[in-house]
Amino acid sequence: MTDEGELVWYVETAAPQTNLFAQQLDGKPVLTRWHGKGSKNGHGYGSVIILDDKYTPINEICPKPNFVTSDDEEPECYADLHESFITDLGTILVTAVNTTQADLTSVGGLVDGWILDNWIFEIDIKTNEIVFSWSALEAGIPLNLSKVSIASNVMGNGTARSSAGIGFT
Repeated sequence: MTDEGELVWYVETAAPQTNLFAQQLDGKPVLTRWHGKGSKNGHGYGSVIILDDKYTPINEICPKPNFVTSDDEEPECYADLHESFITDLGTILVTAVNTTQADLTSVGGLVDGWILDNWIFEIDIKTNEIVFSWSALEAGIPLNLSKVSIASNVMGNGTARSSAGIGFT
C-alpha cells in the first residue's frame, strides 16, 4: 500500500503466507515471504520466496533436510514460518523444526520421548544448498532451558511422535 492507501501489490495463494520482510540482496531491495503449511505445534513447513522490486519471484529457498514431522506428512520444503534473514554473503538464515527422539528424563519425561528440535540453516541463495546448520539438541542445550515444559502440555507430552513435547522456543 502507498502512504495514500492505494494498493501496490497483491498476491492470492492457496497456501498460508507470513513473514513479509523488506530486505537487501546484492545491494538491491527485495521482499521475502514464507509460504507453506502450518503445523499443530505452532510452526510450519514451507519455503521462502524472494521477490525483486517489481514483485517478481527471483528465488525460492526450499531446505530439504532428512527431517521427521509430528503428523506423518512429508512436506516438499522444511523452512519454518518464523524467521528468514538475508545476509551480506548472499545466504539466507532460516529456521526449521525436526520431530526427534530424545531422553526426556531430565524434565520428567520418557527416556525415549519425542521433542521438537529447532534448527537454524544458512542456505546459499543462488544454489539452495545448505552451507551451515545448527541444532539446539545436537548443541547440547539442556531441555530444561526450554520456555515450554512437558508438564504444561502446551506443545505435547513427548510420549509419541504425534505429541512431541518441548520446543526450544
